[in-house]
Order: sequence, then C-alpha cells, then structure tokens
Amino acid sequence: MGQFTVFLERAASKKLMTTAEVLNVRIRITACINNLQERIRLIEEKQKVIQHNEEVLKKHEQEMKMNEEFTVEADEVYKEREDITGGMWWLVFYEGAVCCIVCEENCHYPGCTMAWSPNSCEVMKKGHCTSCTNKCPVSDHVKVQWRYVTKTRKVMKTVKEMKEKYEKNKAESEKKLSLLENLKEEMEKLKIEKNQLLEEVYQLVVRLEQIALNVCSLSTHVHLD
Repeated sequence: MGQFTVFLERAASKKLMTTAEVLNVRIRITACINNLQERIRLIEEKQKVIQHNEEVLKKHEQEMKMNEEFTVEADEVYKEREDITGGMWWLVFYEGAVCCIVCEENCHYPGCTMAWSPNSCEVMKKGHCTSCTNKCPVSDHVKVQWRYVTKTRKVMKTVKEMKEKYEKNKAESEKKLSLLENLKEEMEKLKIEKNQLLEEVYQLVVRLEQIALNVCSLSTHVHLD
C-alpha cells in the first residue's frame, strides 16, 4: 500500500473527458472492424454464389443460347433478421444491436450495452453513424433485439431473370455481354471491393493499437482488454 501511495503521488493526472473520448474512439473502431468483417463475409458469400451459378450455367450453355426462358436452380444471397440473446439488466444496461435499416447492417454488435437508443450509442458522431457503409444519419438506425445475418438459398430462375439482375445499372455497351461474362465481371468487382475492405480493416487495427499505446488512455478498462 505504501508503494501504491507513492505511485499515486508521482503519477501525472489525466483529464477524465480525454480518457472517456479515447474509450469511445476504441468502441467506434472496434464496431467498425466488426461491421467490415461482416461486409467481407457477405462478399465471400456472393463470390461462392457466382462460382456455383457459373458452373450451373456452363452445364446448360446450349439450352441457354436457344431459350432465354430456360430455368435453372441458382444460388442467391440474402439478409435475414435473427434474434439475439440479451435484454435488460437492472434497468441500467440494455444489451442488443444498433442496426442500420437502410444499409441493412449491424453497426454496433456485439458490445452495445449502454445505449437505450441509437442516438446515445458510441458509434454515432455528429448525428451520423461511423460504422455502416453509407454513414447514414441516426434516424436510419434502430436499437433492437435482433441482428442482420447473411444466408444463401436455392431459387429457380430463368436465364433472362439472371441476366437482368447483373445488367441492372449498366451501360448499353456492357449489357451486350453474355451472362457468363457478366458473372466474371461481377466477380472482379467483388475482388476489388473485398481488397478495399481488408485495407480498411488493417488501417483500423493499426489505429486501435496506437490508441492502446497512448498514455492518455490509461484506465482499468484498457488494461483489462
């Protein structure tokens, strides 16, 4: 106890507001990393779907050329709301997820326990989310007992329907590509997007490490982490 008292006398004081802001930044960065990981998993699922659909279409290439109404069993990626465990603790903590209903993403999950509404969640800054893809306003978010999960399902689709899906928002010159060419092009775009997200994750992890080494962030919470 004597040594501890001497340490306290010598230790430089820290502003509590500074420490609190550092902790909030840590929470925001961690939430962003979790969000990016889910977006990367979504891309990987889409890539698997494209690979599977390419294999199916190659098997029926001749039928496709002759009939655009030819039906195949294709894979499709979709998002679903899944209930999560948690709830109210002693009327103080409310464990759940803050989700963006526009991006359909989990902006703060797991770890959102202190906020009773999106407005008071640590991932919100200056009225906007720091986590979701479009950095949407607080009003586009909900604090709920469910989260978004990515799943894959089998669907029956005509070749025409599949082509229309990949031609959406494309220039007329690009629309002339075959369905298989469209799938390859989509795969390349997903690879680029995934690399960009991985780079974002890396930069955030580096930033998190810098904060951990920041002398202003000295607290029991940081050391326990």
